[in-house]
Amino acid sequence: MISKTKINKPSWLNLINIDSVYSFDKQRQVFSFISEYFRHRSHLAIADITLEQKQHAHTDQLTGAPNRRFISSHFLKLTASRPAHYLPLSILLIDLDNFKQLNDSYGHDFGDTVLIEFTKLLESQFPATALKARYGGEEFVVILPLQTTLEASILANRFRECVQNHVMLTDKHQRVSLTYSMGIAQANSVDDYNNALKQADQYLYSAKAQGRNKVVSVHDQHASE
Repeated sequence: MISKTKINKPSWLNLINIDSVYSFDKQRQVFSFISEYFRHRSHLAIADITLEQKQHAHTDQLTGAPNRRFISSHFLKLTASRPAHYLPLSILLIDLDNFKQLNDSYGHDFGDTVLIEFTKLLESQFPATALKARYGGEEFVVILPLQTTLEASILANRFRECVQNHVMLTDKHQRVSLTYSMGIAQANSVDDYNNALKQADQYLYSAKAQGRNKVVSVHDQHASE
């Protein structure tokens, strides 16, 4: 802007537009807010990805059930931190009978359907407090907090009858019934878990040796001796 001095000589005036300064500050605040917003969103996205990866690592992708890693990395740590809420616990190791033959006869897709359906039966028939996990292949594990092997055996035999009476249909409408063998052992501490699991595995082997479709625990072993 041009102004005149007292002697009528033109001179330049440097004027600062207050609105421009205000607008600039306002824009800077807006850009700062946007930057902070997206930085926050990126942190949330990373946290979501990390959580999803952990869930993926601890979940069986076919059945959606917890997997073996979940037991060691989460459940046992939780039990150790709150033993009064979990111990003693019973370990039910389950193996579906003649699963390979079923796969060979009706196809792997039907075999997958059987595993998914069996997982649903576990979820519906055992208490909500129980951990139901796919251990690998056609093998599953149920962990019953605050349950002795005698109490667990009663639940296990009821479930065995439920599974035996549950009929599945193949894509050709063939009726297929399932059976399983199970070994049960009791852990009185977290340190005792691995030994109890090995014992449950031995009882599972005994159940199969006795003709399958059986539940075996320490009580059954003593009865047969």
